[in-house]
Amino acid sequence: MELGFKTIHIPAVFVTSTSHNSYDSKGRIARRGNDLKAGEIGCFLAHKKAWEHIANQDNESVALIVEDDICFKESALSAFLAAAKLLKPYEFIRAYSDYQRRILKVIDLGNGVQMGVPIGPGNTTVAYMLRAAGARQLMQNSLTFNRPVDDYLGHAWLHGLRELALVPSPCIHDHGGQSVIGQRIKPSGFKPFICRLVESVLKRYIFIKSLIK
Repeated sequence: MELGFKTIHIPAVFVTSTSHNSYDSKGRIARRGNDLKAGEIGCFLAHKKAWEHIANQDNESVALIVEDDICFKESALSAFLAAAKLLKPYEFIRAYSDYQRRILKVIDLGNGVQMGVPIGPGNTTVAYMLRAAGARQLMQNSLTFNRPVDDYLGHAWLHGLRELALVPSPCIHDHGGQSVIGQRIKPSGFKPFICRLVESVLKRYIFIKSLIK
């Protein structure tokens, strides 16, 4: 399904090693105990190229970023247009494809689609919307990075944007919700455990803070 929006193709970024100057390998290993995959680094860099383009647009414009293996449902056009009218400069709206999100502060967008604050961040970046100010914020806080882009977007303390979600998702991931990068490594050990524990506390704090905005 075509939405009829003006489209700009951002070429994929192919990375063959973990030595890219924007990727903080030492920070990643200290925090998680393992490096990102080369594909995860390339994916982050491709999203950054999209943010750079959006950041140079006027502040009234709203951009929809989609990955190239996406399919849209019949409700997609009306859902995205309705959501765009409500989007504030330092917010972004995500359309998850992995599973149905529970949301609070629900706004009805019509055609059975709702928007609200997701109870927890997810693991997909199949589609999301933001304004120029939000794109600049994402760029400013990712001059160096040590997370996959979906992990970065899902943790507001890293970039300062309020996350909203569309339920049900107006789009579908062609790979059944699975990333073409493949299975992510989830290392065990004391440091990764403490890191996940701290982030769990931060995630809950950000969620409560988002509810009062």
